[in-house]
Amino acid sequence: MIYLDIGNATVLLGSYNYGDYTTGTHKNMCKNKPYMDRCFIFAKNSKSIVIEGYGIIYGNGYRTNFKKERPILVRFVNYDISLINLAAWTSACLYCNNVSVSNI
Repeated sequence: MIYLDIGNATVLLGSYNYGDYTTGTHKNMCKNKPYMDRCFIFAKNSKSIVIEGYGIIYGNGYRTNFKKERPILVRFVNYDISLINLAAWTSACLYCNNVSVSNI
């Protein structure tokens, strides 16, 4: 089980530098957009993934930060979280079963 509790007044801040995001976070399903293969938060072959709390995951996705290369923020179940100013898609649930998104 992966459990990330983002407490009240906590901010997980994404980098404004594309090079800070790790590679090998799953091939993105968008045709001709390999630059979106990087993620801020990523899990592979995991079960019972939970992100919760009243904190914020802040993508730092201003256009001035990401002109072409844009990382994905999250790829799994997320709820009770504020996802703010993202550079790309909020989440991508690929090849998943029983995904639950609640309280949005």
